[in-house]
Amino acid sequence: RGNAVMVMGFAMILGSFVYGPLDRLFGTRKWVVAAGSAVTVAALALLALNPQVGVVGATIAFAVIGGFGMTYGVVMAHARAFLPEHVLGRGLSLMNACMIGGAGLLQPVSGALVGHFAAAGAAPAATFAILFGGFAVALTAALAVYLFARDARPARD
Repeated sequence: RGNAVMVMGFAMILGSFVYGPLDRLFGTRKWVVAAGSAVTVAALALLALNPQVGVVGATIAFAVIGGFGMTYGVVMAHARAFLPEHVLGRGLSLMNACMIGGAGLLQPVSGALVGHFAAAGAAPAATFAILFGGFAVALTAALAVYLFARDARPARD
């Protein structure tokens, strides 16, 4: 488990660096985020639908979730493009609070969910399948809303 989490952490670091130039490379912020989120949903769905994927499969899925899920920087750049200069600080602070707040809220909620199923005697694999399925559904819903956003194409250097 520790090695799987370490691999995920390294994938997150790598993903942060890789996402940086992608919006300029492809000329779109929206579709870079959408593609990364779709890949992340697929990895979550794999874990939800195949809870007996094994250590290697789960580690690969965690690496994919970590790397492709690092869309934060591009989302913030996308949001920044729509904010007028006089509210830029407040607007980005609100975006940051929503993103960090959402992640912070998911931790106790997912912990309570796992605790509930564990107390009910559910098998760990089934419990985590439900958890990852819930994450996949939540990210799919967020992506569906995000797809209505207007693209903010970056300036090409």
